[in-house]
Amino acid sequence: MRVLADRFSTFITSSEANWNYTTTPQKSLACREVAYARGKGLGGSSAINFACWTRGPKDDFDRWSSLVADDAFSWQNVHRTYKDIESFDIKVPDAGYANPLAENHGTSGPVKIEFAKSWEKGLTDIVDACNEYGLGRNNDINSGNPIGIGICPSTAHKSVRWTAASAYLEPAPSNLTIKTGVAIARVIFEDQRAVGVQTLDNEQCESC
Repeated sequence: MRVLADRFSTFITSSEANWNYTTTPQKSLACREVAYARGKGLGGSSAINFACWTRGPKDDFDRWSSLVADDAFSWQNVHRTYKDIESFDIKVPDAGYANPLAENHGTSGPVKIEFAKSWEKGLTDIVDACNEYGLGRNNDINSGNPIGIGICPSTAHKSVRWTAASAYLEPAPSNLTIKTGVAIARVIFEDQRAVGVQTLDNEQCESC
């Protein structure tokens, strides 16, 4: 399940890891129900998704920062945080299709990020076709400017998914307790601070 090359089928074939939700019937789609895959393993949907690593646009972060009058949301600060998170391998098979600049990315963070060692069949043809149609090329979609056609890196290392378990939970922190097969009914608050959870079986798990 951690083999990234299987991402096109993992979320469909693995019923053990997918809640297999569907939407309510959609009036605009002839009342069809639409598959709404959600992961149910540790880490949730990161076990079955496409492992795409994408940052939001610089202008959005700066706008949010302005709206709430909090510089913590500005692109300058968010960009610094992204770089702290990343261990980004900027090497690519062909710089004509992706060319992330080292100064835009972190190299010593806990989350491994990289491009495939060779472009998947047909991928560069799609990029070329989009360019011929008039859509601009973007050689680093995570630079703060997402406009244009670009190739997305993955949260992976040597073709294996790099999840929260890989990045933050190995070795496990001393204050971490993992309970599997538990459904949460609500989050417990003290004033505006979350201090624990209550399960559907009415068990309470509270932090120190």
